Amino acid sequence: MKLTIDIPKGYERDFIADKFKDFFSRVITDIDYSDLCGNYEKEIAEMFLEAFDKAIIGDTNLNANVIPVENISFDKEDMKKMIQDELKKFQVENNLI
Repeated sequence: MKLTIDIPKGYERDFIADKFKDFFSRVITDIDYSDLCGNYEKEIAEMFLEAFDKAIIGDTNLNANVIPVENISFDKEDMKKMIQDELKKFQVENNLI
């Protein structure tokens, strides 16, 4: 099943920095060591952990090109290289070099 959710602007950086994944990982750990929740709650938390791990950032238009989160590095140097690579690709495709 596909579900589209809007992450409020105030939480975008948290999502990008895998804070959602960290949150569900901590919840699962708490479930393992407390008697407040059972297997059902743990399975739900694990499902959300996997869903956020495989989440895609992009337009809600199903025909739009989207970029899988797992293929993006948000390291500053990696981003610079990715931008340079895309610029080079653009220049080649448009016979600018």
